[in-house]
Amino acid sequence: MAEALVAAAGDGLVVIDRQGKIVVFNAAAGQIFDQIPGDMIGKNLDALIVPNMFVEHHRYVVDFFEGGGRGVVGNTIESVARRRDGSAIPVEISLSTTTVGTEPLVLASIRDITKRRQSEERNRQLIEQLTQAQKMEALGTLAAGIAHDFNNMLGAIMGYASAMTRELDGHHRHFKDAEQILLVARRAKRLTDNLLAFARHSDFNAEVFSVNRVIRDVVGLLSRTIPKSIVIKTRLLRGLNTEGDRTQLEQALLNLCLNSRDAMPDGGELLIQTQQVQLSAAEARPLGVDEGKFNEIVVTDNGVGMDPQTLKRVFDPFFSTKPTGEGSGLGLSLVYNTVKHQGGQVQITSEAGTGTTVTLYLPATDSQPTARVNDAAQGAMQLRGNGELILLVDDEMHLREMAKRLLDGLGYKVLLAESGEEAEALFRQHHSSIDLVILDVVLVGLSGMETLKRLKVINPDVRVLVSSGHSPEGEPKHLLQQGVCGFIQKPYGIEEVSQAIHWALRWTPAT
Repeated sequence: MAEALVAAAGDGLVVIDRQGKIVVFNAAAGQIFDQIPGDMIGKNLDALIVPNMFVEHHRYVVDFFEGGGRGVVGNTIESVARRRDGSAIPVEISLSTTTVGTEPLVLASIRDITKRRQSEERNRQLIEQLTQAQKMEALGTLAAGIAHDFNNMLGAIMGYASAMTRELDGHHRHFKDAEQILLVARRAKRLTDNLLAFARHSDFNAEVFSVNRVIRDVVGLLSRTIPKSIVIKTRLLRGLNTEGDRTQLEQALLNLCLNSRDAMPDGGELLIQTQQVQLSAAEARPLGVDEGKFNEIVVTDNGVGMDPQTLKRVFDPFFSTKPTGEGSGLGLSLVYNTVKHQGGQVQITSEAGTGTTVTLYLPATDSQPTARVNDAAQGAMQLRGNGELILLVDDEMHLREMAKRLLDGLGYKVLLAESGEEAEALFRQHHSSIDLVILDVVLVGLSGMETLKRLKVINPDVRVLVSSGHSPEGEPKHLLQQGVCGFIQKPYGIEEVSQAIHWALRWTPAT
């Protein structure tokens, strides 16, 4: 009866004597260890122990028998066992003691926990992905706020510098100073663009585009700036298209390549490869993406690489391995954010001294690339006005004064309002002669949205150009859906504002 119960048990049951010889080995144990039960009787328990645990195991057996199993019997322990082919498997073991006659024996109830460990690892990965996503969400909100305030200050700096370069003679002693101020301000604007790209939560500029075309454009840019000691190679599979924000992906790839450049100060090789892969549900789940076709972009360098501690933090915003002042720490955060927002994933493998490989997975599409409008002909042309009256609404005094100076110089007449309430009063008084309202989104007091509603009550056909230091998402996007005629992002120079006003004055509402 007892033998039948042992044989039918669902868990593996192994009984050993004081010398470590196996005296009972049931069928379930045979499945776990891939052994024939009858062949195991009389063999030493060493056959089930991974080699690097032999010494520890023998000491453990001696202590167990001499101590009567104190501190172990009744408890469950996790260990590593060996199958017939030598492979290791994680197991859970419950021990108890018994005697047959005067012979003390140990009964081990064994369970293969490979699936449990795999499930735990998947859960750990999912928790890490969720934590990373929540971190990105919180820091994205912070970044958007910082960028908005910083853009307001940059707007005033760029505006005044633009006005100086326009009004001063090219040989004036302060002309070069104004050009340098404008140059530095535009560099600072690129940093806020990175912050806004990090904070963006949707593909506002979504289009179908060729992955390889983006890579070639980035390589073309790098070839003019990267040291000649670094060789750039590409292996690109033709016909790979994806849908997303092309500009963001260009910036992400450029960041990756510049990181590789910095990791190879003495030269090396930068390899960019593409291919298309079909991910099954099992393959996609650990990546945190849906199953389907993906375009795979692999960027590999043979630079200094990263140690495990650094590798764990590469996606953390504002974390940088570069000396203070040489890196913002936003590069890989932006890569992660860009690819995630386009429905993909990023994987990085690296070892110190052997280089780094970054793999981007982007959803593939069979659609053809969207035709792009060539606006190069517009250039930096300043489109002048003809005395049109513009109501400018902004609660930043410096921005109001700067914008008025720019608009005056472009041939427009300007009314200024520092709040929604003042804008409503001025518009009520002059609405018949106001040709355009430039409305800041974030205002103290009456919001941009509420101000727009009140202006439309006075004149349903009012032309409004929305202005903001945020990306065209959130409230700017809602305002654009309310029938306004355009969006201009701060900080803007004289070329951008002149063209935005030119097209806004010619805007025709949809019918």
